[in-house]
Amino acid sequence: MRNNLWIAAGAGVLLHAHTALSAVNSKTVTAPVDSRNYNLTVISAHGSPVPNIGTNLYAWASTITCSVQSTISGFTNSFCAGWTGTGSIPASGTTNTTGAIVLTNLNSTITWLWPIKTVNDLLAQNITAAQRPGTKLVDISYDLQSTKTNRADVFLAVLSGTSAVTASSVSGAVGSGVATGTAKTVVWNAGADWNGNFDNLTFRILGQDAQGASVTTPPGRVRIPAGQNTGTDPDFGAYSLTVSNSFFMDAGEVTKAQWASVYNWALTNGYSFDNAGGAITSNHPVQTVSWYDAVKWCNARSQMEGFTRCYTVTGGVYKTGQKTNAVCSLTANGYRLPTLTEWQYAARGGLSGKRFPWGDTITHSNDVYYSSASYAYDESATRGFHPLFGAGTAPAGSGTTNGYGLTEMSGNVMEWCNDLSGANRVLAGGSWDQYASEARCAYTSQLHPANADVNIGFRTVQRASSSASAETGSAVPVDTRDYQLIVSSERGTPVPSIGTNIYAWRAPVTCSVNSTVISGLTNWTSVGWSGSGSVPVSGSSTNTGNFTLTSLVSSIVWNWNTNYWMELIKSGSGSVNRTNGWFRAGTNLSLIVSPSNG
Repeated sequence: MRNNLWIAAGAGVLLHAHTALSAVNSKTVTAPVDSRNYNLTVISAHGSPVPNIGTNLYAWASTITCSVQSTISGFTNSFCAGWTGTGSIPASGTTNTTGAIVLTNLNSTITWLWPIKTVNDLLAQNITAAQRPGTKLVDISYDLQSTKTNRADVFLAVLSGTSAVTASSVSGAVGSGVATGTAKTVVWNAGADWNGNFDNLTFRILGQDAQGASVTTPPGRVRIPAGQNTGTDPDFGAYSLTVSNSFFMDAGEVTKAQWASVYNWALTNGYSFDNAGGAITSNHPVQTVSWYDAVKWCNARSQMEGFTRCYTVTGGVYKTGQKTNAVCSLTANGYRLPTLTEWQYAARGGLSGKRFPWGDTITHSNDVYYSSASYAYDESATRGFHPLFGAGTAPAGSGTTNGYGLTEMSGNVMEWCNDLSGANRVLAGGSWDQYASEARCAYTSQLHPANADVNIGFRTVQRASSSASAETGSAVPVDTRDYQLIVSSERGTPVPSIGTNIYAWRAPVTCSVNSTVISGLTNWTSVGWSGSGSVPVSGSSTNTGNFTLTSLVSSIVWNWNTNYWMELIKSGSGSVNRTNGWFRAGTNLSLIVSPSNG
Protein backbone atom coordinates (compact mmCIF):
# COMPACT_ATOMS: atom_id res chain seq x y z
CA MET A 1 0.00 0.00 0.00
CA ARG A 2 1.07 3.72 -0.30
CA ASN A 3 1.30 6.07 2.61
CA ASN A 4 2.07 9.73 3.00
CA LEU A 5 5.07 10.49 5.15
CA TRP A 6 5.77 14.01 6.41
CA ILE A 7 9.29 14.69 7.56
CA ALA A 8 10.31 17.72 9.59
CA ALA A 9 13.33 19.30 7.93
CA GLY A 10 14.09 22.47 9.82
CA ALA A 11 12.09 25.28 11.27
CA GLY A 12 8.86 25.75 9.35
CA VAL A 13 9.81 23.31 6.58
CA LEU A 14 8.08 19.96 5.84
CA LEU A 15 9.20 17.54 3.18
CA HIS A 16 6.41 15.50 1.66
CA ALA A 17 7.51 12.04 0.43
CA HIS A 18 5.43 9.26 -1.03
CA THR A 19 6.71 5.87 0.05
CA ALA A 20 5.48 2.33 -0.14
CA LEU A 21 5.50 0.47 3.12
CA SER A 22 5.56 -3.24 3.38
CA ALA A 23 6.60 -5.76 5.85
CA VAL A 24 9.55 -6.74 3.75
CA ASN A 25 11.22 -3.42 2.66
CA SER A 26 11.47 0.35 3.26
CA LYS A 27 13.03 3.38 1.52
CA THR A 28 14.90 6.41 2.94
CA VAL A 29 14.68 9.64 0.94
CA THR A 30 17.46 12.31 1.27
CA ALA A 31 17.18 15.91 0.08
CA PRO A 32 19.67 18.85 0.34
CA VAL A 33 18.54 21.29 2.97
CA ASP A 34 20.50 24.54 3.77
CA SER A 35 19.19 26.88 6.42
CA ARG A 36 22.39 28.86 6.88
CA ASN A 37 22.67 32.64 6.43
CA TYR A 38 24.22 33.79 3.14
CA ASN A 39 26.15 37.02 3.62
CA LEU A 40 26.41 39.75 1.01
CA THR A 41 28.70 42.61 2.06
CA VAL A 42 28.18 45.88 0.19
CA ILE A 43 30.89 48.56 0.13
CA SER A 44 30.44 51.98 -1.46
CA ALA A 45 32.01 55.38 -0.83
CA HIS A 46 28.99 57.19 -2.26
CA GLY A 47 25.32 56.84 -2.94
CA SER A 48 22.60 54.59 -1.55
CA PRO A 49 23.26 51.18 -3.05
CA VAL A 50 20.74 48.36 -3.13
CA PRO A 51 21.26 46.21 -1.08
CA ASN A 52 22.38 48.59 1.65
CA ILE A 53 25.97 49.27 2.65
CA GLY A 54 27.09 46.67 5.18
CA THR A 55 26.34 42.96 5.60
CA ASN A 56 23.01 41.77 4.22
CA LEU A 57 21.62 38.30 5.10
CA TYR A 58 19.86 36.03 2.60
CA ALA A 59 18.75 32.44 2.36
CA TRP A 60 20.40 29.88 0.12
CA ALA A 61 20.06 30.47 -3.63
CA SER A 62 18.35 33.85 -3.24
CA THR A 63 18.17 35.85 -6.43
CA ILE A 64 19.18 39.49 -6.03
CA THR A 65 20.12 42.48 -8.15
CA CYS A 66 22.75 44.97 -6.95
CA SER A 67 22.56 48.58 -8.11
CA VAL A 68 23.57 52.11 -7.22
CA GLN A 69 23.10 55.63 -8.59
CA SER A 70 25.27 56.36 -11.59
CA THR A 71 26.02 59.97 -10.55
CA ILE A 72 26.17 61.73 -7.21
CA SER A 73 25.91 65.50 -7.60
CA GLY A 74 27.32 67.93 -5.11
CA PHE A 75 30.33 70.12 -4.62
CA THR A 76 32.45 67.24 -5.89
CA ASN A 77 30.77 65.21 -8.60
CA SER A 78 31.18 61.44 -8.40
CA PHE A 79 30.49 58.87 -11.07
CA CYS A 80 30.00 55.14 -10.60
CA ALA A 81 32.55 53.26 -12.70
CA GLY A 82 31.19 49.78 -11.96
CA TRP A 83 32.15 47.24 -9.31
CA THR A 84 34.47 44.49 -8.19
CA GLY A 85 33.05 41.36 -6.62
CA THR A 86 33.86 38.12 -4.82
CA GLY A 87 31.91 34.95 -4.10
CA SER A 88 28.67 34.86 -6.09
CA ILE A 89 29.21 38.40 -7.43
CA PRO A 90 30.90 38.61 -10.86
CA ALA A 91 34.54 39.65 -10.46
CA SER A 92 34.04 43.02 -12.14
CA GLY A 93 31.66 45.15 -14.15
CA THR A 94 31.50 48.64 -15.60
CA THR A 95 27.79 49.52 -15.10
CA ASN A 96 25.82 50.65 -12.07
CA THR A 97 23.77 47.43 -11.90
CA THR A 98 24.81 43.79 -11.77
CA GLY A 99 21.62 42.27 -13.12
CA ALA A 100 20.13 39.19 -11.44
CA ILE A 101 22.58 37.14 -9.34
CA VAL A 102 21.95 33.85 -7.48
CA LEU A 103 23.70 33.61 -4.11
CA THR A 104 25.41 30.24 -3.83
CA ASN A 105 28.47 31.29 -1.80
CA LEU A 106 28.17 31.75 1.92
CA ASN A 107 30.14 35.01 1.75
CA SER A 108 30.06 37.43 -1.17
CA THR A 109 31.08 41.05 -1.51
CA ILE A 110 30.46 43.85 -3.96
CA THR A 111 32.51 47.05 -3.95
CA TRP A 112 31.10 49.93 -5.97
CA LEU A 113 33.83 51.94 -7.66
CA TRP A 114 33.82 55.74 -7.49
CA PRO A 115 37.04 56.99 -9.11
CA ILE A 116 37.96 60.59 -8.41
CA LYS A 117 36.45 62.65 -11.21
CA THR A 118 35.23 66.20 -11.67
CA VAL A 119 33.00 67.69 -14.31
CA ASN A 120 34.95 69.87 -16.71
CA ASP A 121 32.34 72.58 -17.03
CA LEU A 122 34.43 75.52 -15.79
CA LEU A 123 34.35 78.22 -18.46
CA ALA A 124 36.65 81.24 -18.74
CA GLN A 125 35.90 83.78 -21.45
CA ASN A 126 35.65 87.45 -22.46
CA ILE A 127 39.13 88.33 -21.24
CA THR A 128 40.34 91.87 -21.94
CA ALA A 129 43.51 93.68 -20.91
CA ALA A 130 44.69 97.29 -21.20
CA GLN A 131 47.38 99.39 -19.61
CA ARG A 132 46.03 102.14 -17.39
CA PRO A 133 47.19 105.48 -18.89
CA GLY A 134 49.76 107.32 -16.84
CA THR A 135 50.66 104.23 -14.82
CA LYS A 136 52.53 100.95 -15.16
CA LEU A 137 49.44 98.99 -14.17
CA VAL A 138 47.51 96.66 -16.46
CA ASP A 139 43.80 96.09 -15.89
CA ILE A 140 42.48 92.63 -16.82
CA SER A 141 38.82 91.65 -16.90
CA TYR A 142 37.31 88.20 -17.48
CA ASP A 143 34.25 86.03 -16.93
CA LEU A 144 34.45 82.73 -15.04
CA GLN A 145 31.35 80.57 -14.94
CA SER A 146 30.38 77.06 -13.82
CA THR A 147 27.22 75.12 -13.03
CA LYS A 148 29.05 72.86 -10.59
CA THR A 149 31.08 75.12 -8.35
CA ASN A 150 30.91 78.69 -7.06
CA ARG A 151 34.64 79.17 -6.56
CA ALA A 152 37.81 78.53 -8.50
CA ASP A 153 41.57 78.89 -8.25
CA VAL A 154 42.73 81.48 -10.79
CA PHE A 155 46.21 82.06 -12.19
CA LEU A 156 47.33 84.87 -14.52
CA ALA A 157 49.89 84.01 -17.18
CA VAL A 158 51.56 86.74 -19.28
CA LEU A 159 53.35 85.81 -22.47
CA SER A 160 55.73 87.66 -24.75
CA GLY A 161 55.41 85.53 -27.85
CA THR A 162 55.93 82.04 -26.45
CA SER A 163 58.08 83.20 -23.52
CA ALA A 164 56.54 83.73 -20.12
CA VAL A 165 56.75 87.10 -18.40
CA THR A 166 56.90 87.11 -14.62
CA ALA A 167 53.56 88.27 -13.24
CA SER A 168 53.74 87.91 -9.47
CA SER A 169 52.61 91.43 -8.51
CA VAL A 170 48.90 90.87 -9.05
CA SER A 171 45.79 91.72 -7.07
CA GLY A 172 42.06 91.32 -7.41
CA ALA A 173 40.22 88.20 -8.62
CA VAL A 174 43.25 85.93 -8.72
CA GLY A 175 44.57 83.20 -6.43
CA SER A 176 42.67 80.64 -4.38
CA GLY A 177 38.92 80.51 -3.94
CA VAL A 178 37.88 83.20 -6.42
CA ALA A 179 34.11 83.44 -6.70
CA THR A 180 32.78 82.58 -10.15
CA GLY A 181 30.92 85.31 -12.02
CA THR A 182 31.22 87.92 -14.72
CA ALA A 183 33.45 90.99 -15.01
CA LYS A 184 36.09 89.70 -12.63
CA THR A 185 39.05 92.10 -12.45
CA VAL A 186 42.77 91.63 -11.92
CA VAL A 187 45.44 94.35 -11.71
CA TRP A 188 49.01 93.52 -12.69
CA ASN A 189 51.76 95.90 -11.54
CA ALA A 190 53.92 95.55 -14.63
CA GLY A 191 56.27 98.21 -13.35
CA ALA A 192 57.19 96.03 -10.38
CA ASP A 193 57.69 92.80 -12.37
CA TRP A 194 58.72 94.01 -15.83
CA ASN A 195 60.00 97.57 -15.55
CA GLY A 196 61.70 99.36 -18.43
CA ASN A 197 60.21 97.20 -21.18
CA PHE A 198 57.86 97.59 -24.10
CA ASP A 199 56.17 94.74 -25.98
CA ASN A 200 52.85 93.43 -27.19
CA LEU A 201 51.82 90.87 -24.56
CA THR A 202 49.25 88.10 -24.45
CA PHE A 203 47.27 87.65 -21.23
CA ARG A 204 45.86 84.26 -20.24
CA ILE A 205 43.52 83.44 -17.39
CA LEU A 206 43.93 79.88 -16.12
CA GLY A 207 41.21 78.59 -13.83
CA GLN A 208 40.69 75.30 -12.07
CA ASP A 209 37.80 74.38 -9.84
CA ALA A 210 38.67 74.91 -6.22
CA GLN A 211 37.06 71.59 -5.39
CA GLY A 212 40.04 69.94 -7.09
CA ALA A 213 42.27 71.08 -4.26
CA SER A 214 40.07 69.31 -1.71
CA VAL A 215 39.75 66.04 -3.59
CA THR A 216 41.61 63.32 -1.73
CA THR A 217 44.84 62.48 -3.50
CA PRO A 218 44.79 58.80 -4.50
CA PRO A 219 47.26 56.51 -2.69
CA GLY A 220 50.71 56.41 -4.25
CA ARG A 221 50.32 59.72 -6.06
CA VAL A 222 50.85 63.39 -5.31
CA ARG A 223 48.91 66.42 -6.48
CA ILE A 224 50.99 68.83 -8.55
CA PRO A 225 49.46 72.33 -8.40
CA ALA A 226 48.96 74.46 -11.48
CA GLY A 227 51.27 77.44 -11.74
CA GLN A 228 54.49 78.79 -13.16
CA ASN A 229 58.14 78.12 -12.34
CA THR A 230 60.65 80.53 -13.85
CA GLY A 231 64.31 81.00 -13.12
CA THR A 232 67.86 80.55 -14.35
CA ASP A 233 69.27 77.04 -14.32
CA PRO A 234 73.01 76.96 -13.43
CA ASP A 235 73.79 74.95 -16.57
CA PHE A 236 70.92 75.51 -19.01
CA GLY A 237 70.15 79.20 -18.48
CA ALA A 238 66.80 80.95 -18.24
CA TYR A 239 63.68 78.80 -18.34
CA SER A 240 59.95 79.23 -17.87
CA LEU A 241 57.54 76.37 -17.13
CA THR A 242 53.78 76.96 -17.05
CA VAL A 243 51.30 74.27 -15.99
CA SER A 244 47.70 75.26 -16.64
CA ASN A 245 45.96 72.40 -14.82
CA SER A 246 46.77 70.63 -11.60
CA PHE A 247 47.42 66.92 -11.99
CA PHE A 248 48.07 63.77 -10.01
CA MET A 249 51.47 62.16 -10.57
CA ASP A 250 52.83 58.82 -9.40
CA ALA A 251 54.99 59.58 -6.37
CA GLY A 252 57.55 57.06 -7.60
CA GLU A 253 58.24 55.25 -10.82
CA VAL A 254 55.76 52.51 -11.84
CA THR A 255 56.90 49.33 -10.10
CA LYS A 256 56.92 45.83 -11.52
CA ALA A 257 54.04 44.91 -9.20
CA GLN A 258 51.94 47.81 -10.46
CA TRP A 259 52.88 46.98 -14.03
CA ALA A 260 51.92 43.32 -13.60
CA SER A 261 48.49 44.03 -12.08
CA VAL A 262 47.46 46.08 -15.12
CA TYR A 263 49.44 44.06 -17.68
CA ASN A 264 47.77 40.78 -16.72
CA TRP A 265 44.31 42.35 -16.83
CA ALA A 266 45.10 43.97 -20.18
CA LEU A 267 46.11 40.69 -21.82
CA THR A 268 42.65 39.27 -21.13
CA ASN A 269 40.91 42.42 -22.37
CA GLY A 270 42.22 42.78 -25.90
CA TYR A 271 45.60 44.48 -25.32
CA SER A 272 48.95 43.35 -26.66
CA PHE A 273 52.46 44.52 -25.77
CA ASP A 274 55.89 44.27 -27.35
CA ASN A 275 57.62 43.69 -24.00
CA ALA A 276 56.52 41.97 -20.83
CA GLY A 277 58.54 44.38 -18.66
CA GLY A 278 61.36 43.43 -16.34
CA ALA A 279 62.58 44.36 -12.87
CA ILE A 280 64.91 43.19 -10.12
CA THR A 281 61.95 42.53 -7.80
CA SER A 282 58.30 43.54 -7.64
CA ASN A 283 58.95 46.75 -5.66
CA HIS A 284 61.61 48.01 -8.10
CA PRO A 285 60.63 50.14 -11.11
CA VAL A 286 59.56 48.22 -14.17
CA GLN A 287 62.15 48.51 -16.94
CA THR A 288 62.68 47.35 -20.51
CA VAL A 289 59.37 48.82 -21.70
CA SER A 290 58.97 50.84 -24.88
CA TRP A 291 57.01 54.04 -25.28
CA TYR A 292 54.38 52.02 -27.13
CA ASP A 293 54.12 49.61 -24.18
CA ALA A 294 53.87 52.45 -21.65
CA VAL A 295 51.00 54.27 -23.34
CA LYS A 296 49.02 51.06 -23.94
CA TRP A 297 49.50 50.25 -20.26
CA CYS A 298 48.15 53.74 -19.44
CA ASN A 299 45.07 53.08 -21.57
CA ALA A 300 44.55 49.67 -19.94
CA ARG A 301 44.85 51.18 -16.46
CA SER A 302 42.32 53.87 -17.40
CA GLN A 303 39.83 51.31 -18.70
CA MET A 304 40.40 49.00 -15.76
CA GLU A 305 39.58 51.81 -13.28
CA GLY A 306 36.71 53.32 -15.26
CA PHE A 307 38.38 56.44 -16.65
CA THR A 308 38.41 57.80 -20.19
CA ARG A 309 41.44 56.54 -22.11
CA CYS A 310 43.82 59.24 -23.30
CA TYR A 311 45.54 57.58 -26.29
CA THR A 312 43.86 56.96 -29.64
CA VAL A 313 44.91 56.03 -33.13
CA THR A 314 43.06 56.25 -36.42
CA GLY A 315 40.11 53.94 -36.15
CA GLY A 316 39.95 53.53 -32.40
CA VAL A 317 41.60 53.30 -29.01
CA TYR A 318 45.28 52.44 -28.86
CA LYS A 319 45.44 48.99 -27.29
CA THR A 320 46.99 46.51 -29.71
CA GLY A 321 50.44 46.26 -31.28
CA GLN A 322 50.40 49.24 -33.64
CA LYS A 323 53.84 50.75 -34.22
CA THR A 324 52.56 54.29 -34.49
CA ASN A 325 52.57 57.47 -32.47
CA ALA A 326 49.19 57.60 -30.79
CA VAL A 327 47.37 60.90 -30.33
CA CYS A 328 47.09 61.89 -26.67
CA SER A 329 44.16 63.84 -25.20
CA LEU A 330 45.38 66.10 -22.40
CA THR A 331 41.78 66.77 -21.31
CA ALA A 332 40.68 63.15 -20.83
CA ASN A 333 40.61 62.05 -17.19
CA GLY A 334 42.54 58.80 -17.69
CA TYR A 335 46.20 57.96 -17.19
CA ARG A 336 48.92 59.16 -19.54
CA LEU A 337 52.60 60.01 -19.68
CA PRO A 338 53.54 63.54 -18.56
CA THR A 339 54.48 66.20 -21.06
CA LEU A 340 58.10 67.33 -20.76
CA THR A 341 56.92 70.65 -19.29
CA GLU A 342 54.84 68.83 -16.67
CA TRP A 343 57.72 66.49 -15.87
CA GLN A 344 60.31 69.26 -15.43
CA TYR A 345 57.86 71.47 -13.51
CA ALA A 346 57.11 68.57 -11.15
CA ALA A 347 60.79 67.56 -10.90
CA ARG A 348 61.79 71.01 -9.60
CA GLY A 349 59.35 70.56 -6.72
CA GLY A 350 58.60 74.26 -6.44
CA LEU A 351 62.27 75.31 -6.29
CA SER A 352 63.46 77.91 -8.77
CA GLY A 353 66.76 77.84 -10.62
CA LYS A 354 68.21 74.68 -9.06
CA ARG A 355 70.19 71.96 -10.83
CA PHE A 356 68.47 69.02 -9.07
CA PRO A 357 65.04 68.58 -7.43
CA TRP A 358 66.55 69.40 -4.01
CA GLY A 359 69.43 71.79 -4.80
CA ASP A 360 72.60 72.21 -6.85
CA THR A 361 74.67 69.17 -5.80
CA ILE A 362 74.07 65.41 -5.77
CA THR A 363 75.36 62.37 -3.86
CA HIS A 364 74.43 58.69 -3.68
CA SER A 365 72.22 59.54 -0.70
CA ASN A 366 69.94 61.46 -3.09
CA ASP A 367 69.40 58.96 -5.90
CA VAL A 368 70.75 56.00 -7.85
CA TYR A 369 73.23 57.03 -10.57
CA TYR A 370 76.84 56.43 -11.63
CA SER A 371 79.02 58.83 -9.63
CA SER A 372 82.10 60.46 -11.13
CA ALA A 373 84.57 63.10 -9.95
CA SER A 374 84.39 64.65 -13.43
CA TYR A 375 81.48 66.81 -12.31
CA ALA A 376 82.02 69.44 -9.62
CA TYR A 377 78.40 69.17 -8.52
CA ASP A 378 78.76 65.40 -7.94
CA GLU A 379 79.87 65.43 -4.31
CA SER A 380 79.24 61.77 -3.51
CA ALA A 381 81.74 60.15 -1.16
CA THR A 382 81.30 56.92 -3.15
CA ARG A 383 82.07 56.66 -6.84
CA GLY A 384 80.80 54.45 -9.63
CA PHE A 385 77.61 52.45 -9.12
CA HIS A 386 75.51 52.99 -6.03
CA PRO A 387 77.15 51.30 -3.02
CA LEU A 388 73.90 49.60 -1.92
CA PHE A 389 72.25 48.73 -5.22
CA GLY A 390 75.19 48.23 -7.56
CA ALA A 391 74.57 47.86 -11.29
CA GLY A 392 70.81 48.09 -11.11
CA THR A 393 67.80 49.93 -9.74
CA ALA A 394 66.71 50.70 -6.20
CA PRO A 395 63.24 50.03 -4.78
CA ALA A 396 60.71 52.74 -5.57
CA GLY A 397 60.74 55.52 -2.99
CA SER A 398 64.44 55.14 -2.10
CA GLY A 399 65.58 58.58 -3.27
CA THR A 400 65.31 62.07 -1.84
CA THR A 401 61.77 63.42 -1.84
CA ASN A 402 61.35 66.82 -3.52
CA GLY A 403 59.03 69.64 -2.50
CA TYR A 404 56.02 68.04 -4.18
CA GLY A 405 56.59 64.61 -2.63
CA LEU A 406 58.17 62.93 -5.67
CA THR A 407 61.14 60.56 -5.60
CA GLU A 408 63.54 59.24 -8.25
CA MET A 409 63.15 62.28 -10.49
CA SER A 410 66.93 62.27 -11.00
CA GLY A 411 67.92 58.62 -11.24
CA ASN A 412 66.99 54.94 -11.02
CA VAL A 413 65.46 54.72 -14.54
CA MET A 414 64.93 57.26 -17.30
CA GLU A 415 61.25 58.08 -17.80
CA TRP A 416 59.24 58.29 -21.01
CA CYS A 417 57.41 61.56 -21.70
CA ASN A 418 54.65 62.37 -24.18
CA ASP A 419 56.69 64.75 -26.32
CA LEU A 420 57.86 64.01 -29.83
CA SER A 421 61.33 64.92 -31.08
CA GLY A 422 61.32 64.12 -34.77
CA ALA A 423 60.72 60.39 -35.01
CA ASN A 424 61.74 59.91 -31.38
CA ARG A 425 60.07 60.35 -28.02
CA VAL A 426 61.56 62.37 -25.18
CA LEU A 427 63.00 60.88 -21.98
CA ALA A 428 63.67 62.81 -18.77
CA GLY A 429 65.64 62.03 -15.61
CA GLY A 430 68.81 60.00 -15.21
CA SER A 431 69.27 56.29 -14.52
CA TRP A 432 71.34 53.88 -12.44
CA ASP A 433 74.02 53.61 -15.15
CA GLN A 434 74.28 57.30 -16.11
CA TYR A 435 76.36 60.18 -14.76
CA ALA A 436 75.13 63.05 -12.59
CA SER A 437 74.93 65.24 -15.70
CA GLU A 438 71.98 63.17 -16.94
CA ALA A 439 70.29 63.46 -13.54
CA ARG A 440 69.75 67.24 -13.79
CA CYS A 441 66.18 68.57 -13.94
CA ALA A 442 66.64 70.25 -17.31
CA TYR A 443 68.46 67.38 -19.03
CA THR A 444 66.55 65.41 -21.70
CA SER A 445 67.31 62.68 -24.19
CA GLN A 446 65.43 61.08 -27.09
CA LEU A 447 64.96 57.51 -28.31
CA HIS A 448 62.77 55.77 -30.84
CA PRO A 449 59.47 54.81 -29.16
CA ALA A 450 60.07 51.11 -29.90
CA ASN A 451 63.28 51.17 -27.85
CA ALA A 452 63.15 49.17 -24.59
CA ASP A 453 66.27 49.15 -22.40
CA VAL A 454 67.10 48.07 -18.86
CA ASN A 455 67.48 51.72 -17.80
CA ILE A 456 64.09 52.94 -19.09
CA GLY A 457 60.80 53.09 -17.16
CA PHE A 458 58.01 55.60 -16.65
CA ARG A 459 55.48 57.18 -14.31
CA THR A 460 51.95 58.39 -15.08
CA VAL A 461 49.89 61.52 -14.57
CA GLN A 462 46.17 62.17 -14.42
CA ARG A 463 44.16 65.38 -14.38
CA ALA A 464 43.19 66.42 -10.87
CA SER A 465 40.42 68.93 -11.50
CA SER A 466 38.25 70.73 -13.97
CA SER A 467 39.93 73.65 -15.63
CA ALA A 468 39.45 76.53 -17.99
CA SER A 469 41.61 79.01 -19.81
CA ALA A 470 41.06 82.07 -21.94
CA GLU A 471 43.45 84.54 -23.47
CA THR A 472 43.30 87.90 -25.17
CA GLY A 473 42.51 87.54 -28.86
CA SER A 474 45.31 89.87 -29.90
CA ALA A 475 48.48 91.03 -28.21
CA VAL A 476 48.13 94.04 -25.92
CA PRO A 477 50.76 96.83 -25.92
CA VAL A 478 52.32 97.31 -22.50
CA ASP A 479 54.96 99.97 -21.90
CA THR A 480 56.84 100.20 -18.61
CA ARG A 481 59.58 102.52 -19.81
CA ASP A 482 60.18 105.93 -18.19
CA TYR A 483 58.83 108.91 -20.14
CA GLN A 484 60.91 112.07 -19.63
CA LEU A 485 59.70 115.65 -19.64
CA ILE A 486 62.59 118.14 -19.49
CA VAL A 487 61.57 121.60 -18.24
CA SER A 488 63.76 124.70 -18.79
CA SER A 489 63.07 128.20 -17.54
CA GLU A 490 65.33 131.15 -16.63
CA ARG A 491 62.73 132.56 -14.29
CA GLY A 492 59.79 131.60 -12.13
CA THR A 493 58.66 128.33 -10.56
CA PRO A 494 57.24 126.22 -13.38
CA VAL A 495 55.05 123.16 -12.93
CA PRO A 496 56.45 120.51 -13.51
CA SER A 497 59.65 121.71 -11.91
CA ILE A 498 62.83 122.63 -13.75
CA GLY A 499 64.86 119.58 -14.73
CA THR A 500 63.94 116.05 -15.87
CA ASN A 501 60.57 114.81 -14.70
CA ILE A 502 59.70 111.08 -14.99
CA TYR A 503 56.24 109.82 -15.97
CA ALA A 504 54.60 106.61 -17.13
CA TRP A 505 53.28 105.90 -20.63
CA ARG A 506 50.43 108.18 -21.74
CA ALA A 507 50.54 110.23 -18.57
CA PRO A 508 48.33 113.34 -18.81
CA VAL A 509 50.36 116.48 -18.11
CA THR A 510 49.66 120.20 -17.84
CA CYS A 511 52.59 122.64 -17.83
CA SER A 512 52.30 126.13 -16.34
CA VAL A 513 54.45 128.96 -15.00
CA ASN A 514 54.13 132.32 -13.23
CA SER A 515 53.00 135.14 -15.46
CA THR A 516 55.33 137.74 -13.87
CA VAL A 517 58.46 137.75 -11.74
CA ILE A 518 59.55 141.05 -10.10
CA SER A 519 62.94 141.87 -8.61
CA GLY A 520 63.51 145.50 -7.65
CA LEU A 521 63.27 147.75 -10.69
CA THR A 522 63.35 144.79 -13.07
CA ASN A 523 60.57 142.32 -13.86
CA TRP A 524 60.14 139.44 -16.22
CA THR A 525 56.93 138.40 -17.94
CA SER A 526 56.19 135.01 -19.42
CA VAL A 527 55.52 135.17 -23.12
CA GLY A 528 54.77 131.45 -23.71
CA TRP A 529 56.85 128.40 -24.54
CA SER A 530 58.51 126.30 -27.20
CA GLY A 531 58.18 122.53 -27.02
CA SER A 532 59.30 119.20 -28.53
CA GLY A 533 58.15 115.60 -28.39
CA SER A 534 54.67 115.39 -26.87
CA VAL A 535 54.66 119.10 -25.89
CA PRO A 536 52.90 121.39 -28.38
CA VAL A 537 55.55 123.10 -30.45
CA SER A 538 54.73 126.63 -29.20
CA GLY A 539 52.26 128.73 -27.30
CA SER A 540 51.89 132.25 -26.02
CA SER A 541 50.21 131.70 -22.66
CA THR A 542 51.42 130.61 -19.24
CA ASN A 543 49.52 127.30 -19.41
CA THR A 544 49.85 124.59 -22.06
CA GLY A 545 46.57 122.92 -21.24
CA ASN A 546 46.42 119.14 -20.94
CA PHE A 547 48.44 116.90 -23.27
CA THR A 548 49.46 113.22 -23.22
CA LEU A 549 53.03 111.93 -23.08
CA THR A 550 53.53 109.55 -25.99
CA SER A 551 57.17 110.42 -26.76
CA LEU A 552 59.87 108.93 -24.60
CA VAL A 553 61.61 112.33 -24.35
CA SER A 554 59.79 115.65 -24.47
CA SER A 555 60.86 119.17 -23.52
CA ILE A 556 59.38 122.58 -22.78
CA VAL A 557 61.28 125.89 -22.63
CA TRP A 558 59.51 128.81 -21.00
CA ASN A 559 60.25 132.13 -22.69
CA TRP A 560 60.55 135.47 -20.81
CA ASN A 561 60.69 139.18 -21.60
CA THR A 562 62.76 141.50 -19.40
CA ASN A 563 61.15 144.80 -18.33
CA TYR A 564 62.63 147.85 -16.60
CA TRP A 565 60.91 150.44 -14.44
CA MET A 566 61.13 153.99 -15.66
CA GLU A 567 60.32 156.68 -13.11
CA LEU A 568 60.08 160.35 -14.16
CA ILE A 569 60.99 163.02 -11.65
CA LYS A 570 60.42 166.63 -12.62
CA SER A 571 60.81 169.88 -10.79
CA GLY A 572 59.30 173.19 -11.51
CA SER A 573 56.48 173.72 -13.91
CA GLY A 574 55.93 172.13 -17.24
CA SER A 575 54.91 168.62 -18.30
CA VAL A 576 56.30 165.32 -19.67
CA ASN A 577 54.41 163.17 -22.19
CA ARG A 578 54.95 159.89 -20.30
CA THR A 579 54.24 158.53 -16.83
CA ASN A 580 56.11 156.09 -14.65
CA GLY A 581 55.91 152.45 -15.82
CA TRP A 582 57.47 149.18 -17.01
CA PHE A 583 59.07 149.06 -20.39
CA ARG A 584 60.51 146.09 -22.20
CA ALA A 585 64.26 146.01 -22.32
CA GLY A 586 65.54 147.46 -25.57
CA THR A 587 62.51 149.65 -26.13
CA ASN A 588 63.30 153.08 -27.64
CA LEU A 589 61.35 155.84 -25.91
CA SER A 590 61.02 159.51 -26.77
CA LEU A 591 60.25 161.98 -24.05
CA ILE A 592 58.65 165.27 -24.85
CA VAL A 593 59.07 167.88 -22.19
CA SER A 594 56.90 170.95 -22.46
CA PRO A 595 57.54 174.09 -20.38
CA SER A 596 54.59 175.77 -18.83
CA ASN A 597 53.33 179.08 -20.19
CA GLY A 598 55.45 182.08 -19.28
